[in-house]
Amino acid sequence: MPARALLALEQIADDEDTGSAARDDLGREHGFHKLVLSAFPFNAGGMALYERLGYRTVGIYREQGRLDGKWVDTIIMEKLL
Repeated sequence: MPARALLALEQIADDEDTGSAARDDLGREHGFHKLVLSAFPFNAGGMALYERLGYRTVGIYREQGRLDGKWVDTIIMEKLL
């Protein structure tokens, strides 16, 4: 996908109500079959938003990185377009 299209996906993602459908359409237009994201499991608000937008959890990376001196997990989520 061209860098401009990736940037557009990020900008559209800022508007939950109209952005979700527009982002999905743009992804399809550029041949994407799915969108994938990584999130912190302790970010309850973010997790709730991703689920509302149609993402589902597909896995957990244990101790994926360090945050504030502690190892933290990340959750991997996907949304089929």
